[in-house]
Amino acid sequence: MKVKNLQLHSILNPVLKIITSYILTKSELQLLKTAYTYGFFEKPRICTINDLAKILGISRPTIILQLRKSIRKLLNTIFYE
Repeated sequence: MKVKNLQLHSILNPVLKIITSYILTKSELQLLKTAYTYGFFEKPRICTINDLAKILGISRPTIILQLRKSIRKLLNTIFYE
């Protein structure tokens, strides 16, 4: 099963990168990538909103707004387009 998943990942990954580059702005993509890389989406969370704000030099409210906006764009694409 893992081999099949790896094959699927190797096929889909380039396609998903192209699609997300059309859906998200560069700053939204950078924010999501940073959040993912630093463990924001892990359970328990490794990186907090405050950590992301410091790392990216962006205010906490802006981080929250941009994360919600970016995730909403991706979910709209999956569920409604």
